[in-house]
Amino acid sequence: MSTELQTVHQGDAFRQMRAIWRRRRWVMVMAFLVPATVLISLIAAMPDLYRATATVLIEPSRLTIAEAEQQPPGAVETRLEAIDEKVMSRSRLQEVIKKYNLYTRLRRVTPAEAVVERFRRDIRFTRKDVELSWGRGGTVAFSVSYQGWDPRLAAQVANTLAAYYVREDEKLRPRGLSAAATPNGPDRLAQLRQQLVELRTHFSERYPDVQRVQQEIAALQRWNQTMASESAAPVAPIVEDSDGGDQFRVVDPAVPPVTPIAPDRLRLILMALICSLGLAGIAALLAEQLDTSFHRVDELWRFSNIPILAGIPLIITRGDAWRRRLRFGFTSLASIAVLALLVRAGYLLGQSSGQLVWILAQRVV
Repeated sequence: MSTELQTVHQGDAFRQMRAIWRRRRWVMVMAFLVPATVLISLIAAMPDLYRATATVLIEPSRLTIAEAEQQPPGAVETRLEAIDEKVMSRSRLQEVIKKYNLYTRLRRVTPAEAVVERFRRDIRFTRKDVELSWGRGGTVAFSVSYQGWDPRLAAQVANTLAAYYVREDEKLRPRGLSAAATPNGPDRLAQLRQQLVELRTHFSERYPDVQRVQQEIAALQRWNQTMASESAAPVAPIVEDSDGGDQFRVVDPAVPPVTPIAPDRLRLILMALICSLGLAGIAALLAEQLDTSFHRVDELWRFSNIPILAGIPLIITRGDAWRRRLRFGFTSLASIAVLALLVRAGYLLGQSSGQLVWILAQRVV
């Protein structure tokens, strides 16, 4: 019995929904078309945002096992942090902005500091870490990427930033292991110790220059001890990279990307259609709530509780039919004109929605 009642209720609900569609179909159609037209045209006109990436390999120096064990843990990471601070400094980023004429519109209405901060947020630095030998982990490569509206310009900026990292690495790479072979060992050792004292007054132990001088002092002391004990014994040779430090090298330059990272138009259009359908349903429900007329005999019976003798259908004359057709034609033309204006407005709004695309890219990434 309960199953039969459930079936009856489902049938009544379906008939009620069908009756609402017949009465409110044009309200629902317009409530769907208006937002869908604006949103889809806006999404179609959104500018594309591209990201170009350059990959830099950290080539390890070929040291002897003893020298490798003397290397402080995280030396490469510490040096990389120092290089990152220099590359991402305000003066360096302003140099890149001027070189490629970036953010021309933003620079006219925004302070220079805000433009530099926007540039920093458009740059992405990603490390690639692995487990190295001797149970120590470290960074073996990193990528530098930049996002912009022009794919070719984005690649140029990414390559320029990667070149800055390589250039700064050449300045900071430790050079003490090759200095150990110089004949002026004692003088050099005294100079290094004095330099270490001066550096420690300004910087911490993790500062790259402090660690570099410490490495030079350790290497020079090992060399002197070896010469004192075995004058004829050769120093453990450095097979490659006389600088004695890991070297940065661009292995995968950035190329102009083909596919934008934002906006995700398919996803946005799907969300726009779902929102439009929801607005159409809400419009139909509101129209039903605001309409106080009776549409069926049983509605009048429940309201008045008075016996109803008969129901008279709506009588439509030929003149009524012509007037209905004219009204429908005029309404259709007016609706098409309004939709065309909405398409144009949405397109113009989409062309100037660069900030919205940038925000969407930040959220996705």
